[in-house]
Amino acid sequence: MKEWQDRNELLQSAYKEYLLTSKPKEKEAACIQIQRLLEWDPFMIFCVDHDADVFGISRYGLDSQSEQCISLIDRIAKGGMDYDF
Repeated sequence: MKEWQDRNELLQSAYKEYLLTSKPKEKEAACIQIQRLLEWDPFMIFCVDHDADVFGISRYGLDSQSEQCISLIDRIAKGGMDYDF
């Protein structure tokens, strides 16, 4: 759980950067970082189980499924949702 929480902090930071920037290059960089973070096996399995296309993020940006997945990962990290690791 500790590693999940640590990686979630990085993920949430990259996601906030994605949401706050209006510059295309910075959005693209944030998407690449988000995809790399979501490629960690436990996050990847979770996202696949929630029908999120992790591998398309760096190319196409975030879709609603990916954003929902990021939100759920955060809830799990903060103890607001149960998840079997």
